[in-house]
Amino acid sequence: MYLFTLIPIAAQWTGLGLTVGDWTALVTLIGSVAFMIYKLGRIMARLNDSIDELNRQNAKRDASLDELTEHVQRHDQQFIRDEERINQLFQLTSKKES
Repeated sequence: MYLFTLIPIAAQWTGLGLTVGDWTALVTLIGSVAFMIYKLGRIMARLNDSIDELNRQNAKRDASLDELTEHVQRHDQQFIRDEERINQLFQLTSKKES
């Protein structure tokens, strides 16, 4: 019986002009906002980790691209030297024929 008399008293309890139902709604709202902020923080941390991983992969790709570029440049230089040598040999053979 004592419990049934507390319910109406609790319903009429006010603090800052709010009823128990208002306080319950406010606490629920604050809890929901706090949980949402927590979840957003975790999402941002995962995004940050993903960005870091992409940066590492981009660095590896850039290093491979630099290595490939150097390799192609070496072959280009060798090709130019070979062409010059072929031209010299062709000039020598054409001088002998004349």
